[in-house]
Amino acid sequence: MGGKTSKISGAAGSAARKYPTAPRSFPSSQTTTSGGGASSISAGAVPSVHPPPPYAAFEKSDKIRQDAEDPDFANMLKTVGAVQIQEAARNFDLSRVKNPQLQTLQFRKSISNAQEEEISDPRKRAVRSWVGVGQIREILSLRDAHGWPPEKIEKRLGLAPGLVERLGEHVRNA
Repeated sequence: MGGKTSKISGAAGSAARKYPTAPRSFPSSQTTTSGGGASSISAGAVPSVHPPPPYAAFEKSDKIRQDAEDPDFANMLKTVGAVQIQEAARNFDLSRVKNPQLQTLQFRKSISNAQEEEISDPRKRAVRSWVGVGQIREILSLRDAHGWPPEKIEKRLGLAPGLVERLGEHVRNA
């Protein structure tokens, strides 16, 4: 497939492509006066490609206000008039709405408050009802590996009575 004539180098001949060695000079429309005569700015100068940054006004002018006005929309709003809210809608109590997401957030908040209260109160800190992952591992190790009864584990680690039994209902093997 493909003979010698389909090759690019063969079709172009033996002449190698020549690339430009110097930047192209653009004619400038700006002139400067030096002495008495007009002359072009330097022949190798390249004109600025980037326009100056736009000016941002921080105050609304009359032109901006007129541009923002929509007379058809304003007439439509005038014909509709002010919105009248029904009395029943004003007295709607959102606290009685059963929203599962809000209930979950409230439950999490109550658990967080109970944990913080236990941590901050020295009397409640002596008998803990909230344990972390490391403490759960230690409880399971003492229960399963050493064969300790739940009462002994609770006394040794300062846990609330019945905590190991409740934990044992959900975790059977370590």
